[in-house]
Formats: sequence, C-alpha cells, structure tokens
Amino acid sequence: QSYFANIAQKPSSVVKLLFAALAQCPSLQKGGLQMKLGDQIILELKAAPTSIAADMLAAIMTVPMAQMYGNELHTLAIANFEKWKYADTVKFISAASHVKNSEARKILRDMAQKVSQSVHTSTPDQLSMLACAYGRSGVRNDILCNAVAEKCVSDRKFLGPHGLSSCLAFLAAVDYRNNKCFVELQFEARAWVNNCGPTQIMNLIASYAKMLLWNLKIFYPLVARATDLIDFFSPAQLTGLLVSIERVDVRHPPLTHALLRRVKNIATATSPKTAIGLLVAMSKYGIFDADIYQLLGKAATCTPSSLTATEIGDLLMSFVRAGFKDNAIFNDMIMPVLAVAPTATPLAIGNIATVYSSIGNKHEELFEILAERTLILKEECPAVIIAATLAAFARIGIRNDKLFIELITRVKHVPTYGTPQDLVNVVSAYSMAGVWHLRLFTKIADRAIYIRGEFRGSLIAELLAAFARVEMKYDRLFTEFSPRIQACALTLRTADLISILQSYATAIPDPAVFTVIGDRLVSLASTLVEDEKRAVMVAYSKAGISHNALANALSGLPSVDA
Repeated sequence: QSYFANIAQKPSSVVKLLFAALAQCPSLQKGGLQMKLGDQIILELKAAPTSIAADMLAAIMTVPMAQMYGNELHTLAIANFEKWKYADTVKFISAASHVKNSEARKILRDMAQKVSQSVHTSTPDQLSMLACAYGRSGVRNDILCNAVAEKCVSDRKFLGPHGLSSCLAFLAAVDYRNNKCFVELQFEARAWVNNCGPTQIMNLIASYAKMLLWNLKIFYPLVARATDLIDFFSPAQLTGLLVSIERVDVRHPPLTHALLRRVKNIATATSPKTAIGLLVAMSKYGIFDADIYQLLGKAATCTPSSLTATEIGDLLMSFVRAGFKDNAIFNDMIMPVLAVAPTATPLAIGNIATVYSSIGNKHEELFEILAERTLILKEECPAVIIAATLAAFARIGIRNDKLFIELITRVKHVPTYGTPQDLVNVVSAYSMAGVWHLRLFTKIADRAIYIRGEFRGSLIAELLAAFARVEMKYDRLFTEFSPRIQACALTLRTADLISILQSYATAIPDPAVFTVIGDRLVSLASTLVEDEKRAVMVAYSKAGISHNALANALSGLPSVDA
C-alpha cells in the first residue's frame, strides 16, 4: 500500500509486475485487499497533477481492474489519450484489447475515430499491432477500417507477411465489406507465401475465405504452404483451417492427407473442447475417417460432466453427419445428455433431437425433456431450429400434439425466409405427426415454388411426399415442380424417383413426370429389389398411366390392381 502512494510517478514496468502478482494472489482477493489497493490507485491517478502516461494506464489495465473500475479507467483513458504520442496510444490499445469486457471495448470504440486520423503515420509494426488489437476485441469502426485498408494498399511493399496477414485478418474479423484491398493485395499474398509461418498462413486463408473471394490463384498457393507447415499448426489452427477451406469449398487432396496424419498424431492429447471443434470441422468439410473419429471422440468424452449441452450436441451431430450412426458414443453419452437437456440452448435442443431421431433411438424420457424445454424457450428459438426439432420428433414417431400445436405460431416465419431444408423440415414434421395447418402449408408451398431452383432431388421428394401424405389438393405445387423434376431426373436416387412417382400418383398424375422417371427407371431396372418394382407398378397403375418400356423391363411380376 505504501508503494502505491503517488503511483503516477512510479515506473510503469514495476507497476505492471506488481499487478500481475496481485491478480494471482488468492489471499488478497479473498481479504478484499486488492479492492482497497484498487481504490487507492484510482484515487491517486484521478488526483495526479500531470497527464497520466499511456504505459501507466496500460500497466493497470488488467482483467480484475477492468471488472472493478471499468468506468474509471474509461474516463482516465479518454481524458488523457489525446496527449499521448501515437506509438504510445497503439501500445495502450494493444494492452486494452487483451481485457475482454465491455468497458475495455468501449474504450477502444471511443478511441477508434481519433486514432484513425494518425494511421497514415504508422510503421508496419504499429499498423500490425493496431490491427491485431481491434481484430482481437472485435470492435468495428468504418473510418478506422478505411484508414487501415488505404494504408495497407499504399505501403504494400513494406508490410511483410506479418503486417499483411494481421491487417487482412482484422478487416475480415470485423466484417469489413469493402473487399477492394483484399483484391489489390493478392499479388503480395502470393509473393510472400513461402515466407509465411503457420499463423500468417492461417490468417490469410481465413481472411480470404471470410470475404468469400473464390480465387484459386490465391487459395492454392496458401493451401499448398499450409500443407508443408501442417506439423506446426496448433489444434485450434487446424480447426480454423478446416472451417475456412470448407467455407469456400477448396479441395486439396495433399492437404487432406496431411491433416489426417496430423490430427491422428495429436488426437489423444487434445482437450475435449478442441476435439469437438475438430470433429465438427471435419464432418462439415467431408473428412470421414472412422479411426480418427474414434480417437477424437474418446478425447472429447474423457470428462463428459464438464461438457455443455451445446458441446454435446455438436459432438454427436458430427458423428451423425459423418455417417457413423452405429458408434457406441451415442449410448455412452445418453446419461450426460439427460443431465444437460433441462438447461439446453435452442441450438443444442435441435442438434440432440436430430441426432437421436437420426439413429433411431426412441428414448421417450429424453424427447419428453426436449419437448418441455422447447416449449419453455419457444419465444427465443429461431424458427429454423424449431423446424428441425419438430422434424426430429416426427421422424422418430413420437407424438406430442401440444408441442406441434403450440409451435405453429413460431414456425410461421419459415415460409418467409426459409431454405429448402427448413421448408421440408416443417411440412414433413406436421404431415408425419398428422397435425397440419392449411394456411401454413399453403404459404410453404408458395415459398417452395418461389425457390424451387434451389431444391436438391431428395428435398423435392420429401416435400412432395409431405403434401401427398396429408392429401392436400394444391395442384400448383406439383405443376410448378414438374419441369424441375424433368431437368434433374438423371441425378435422382432410386428412392427419390419412386417417392416422387407415389406423390404424383396421389396428387395429380403428370404424364411428363411419369414419362421421364419411367425412362430413368428403365436403366435402373436391374438394380431394383422386388418391393421397389412393386411400388413403381402400383404408382403407374394408380395414376392410370402406362410406360411400355418400363413394363417390359420389370416383367416377371404378376399384374397389380390399383
């Protein structure tokens, strides 16, 4: 306490060391001495006769101080920073960015516009430090972004790999939508690629992916360099790499093989949260290696009680996404799932319900808890998550009329902005549950017609099957989808072809659809099993439409009455 008297006159380096010690001393925290010292320090700084140096404020800008005296530190910083040199201001901003609370971000936000006026005087190191600080804190100021982007382009020759990657990472992190500087700096990114380390490569790939710049001339050199450096990537960087290249759908087999080798080597030593991140990223990218999933699954579940509902949902969903539905992890995790389900977030509810319905585990207690939790959170749940949850209940065959009826008002927004998958989730769920709403189905049909070009084959089959299941006479839906089916018939799976035939046979027999699907099934006749052949013949008989070539291909079966 005696040392902190006249703190403004003390060496900031010593003050910083003392604060680091105080933050790690439990006896001071429990006894309230840290707060007493904090009160004394703030009073000394407020009463200081001269301006407070930037390095002094940076020294006391620690997490405990920011939590207890955020407003006071904000006032002191704003009152003094205009008297600081630009270099000192940048160092303070860098220190404040490591304190991740609202008051620290408020300081950065209030300083951004003033600092942007001096960005043109920055050295490459200062520009990198400034960009890293604002990118780390996630504070966006368009004037500052413009200044950083202009400085990057004008001083491109002097930035170097670190400066370039730091600045582009900052602009991408805060969703700076003007991608002009990204385009103009592509040559430098390619020229310096062999001088980049793992962090620089990761930042560049993530930045260009976040900006959705599909330019293979920039991505392939970066991905090739990432392949060479893969043994130096941390687990978190591996996850970020997978997320980034998945976003722009870049496929590079050498990188995939290197990733598999690297992940296999580190899997057993990976923390649960990192293992889950890797599993999610790999499953979305399309890497399905059973041995690696098994290793990461064990690492993720070594302490299941420490996992949140969201983390468990992501973990199990990655196995379902990869097609490992018979894995023992689903049964092993049922008790932890039951423990966290009553406090699950909307996203976790949707994932857990989808997982256990996909593997066919009709665990009534779990689904009852999920239904109750969904109703509690129904005002907070996005409509698309509700749609996925309802589809899971319908798919597994659990009837819960209260859930479906009360959520009708919450899924009414799906026909306004829903994707094809969202539309199919809602209409399939309600049709399978036998609880459907005429106005809702009509709006979904209109939305489906509007975005019919975005529907894949399996989604077309599921959509039409749902409407046929409830025998809703909405001929326009089937008429408008007829050209789409004719256009993609060659890409449809056998099950989808048969499902579409059955739907049209129930709704409106369309000769064009029956002809084009019949032509497709002629080439697939030798692969059809007996039940599939019989379903095809029943559909044609019910529709009253004949297809001689198909009938000959399927010959040998007894005649079937409609």
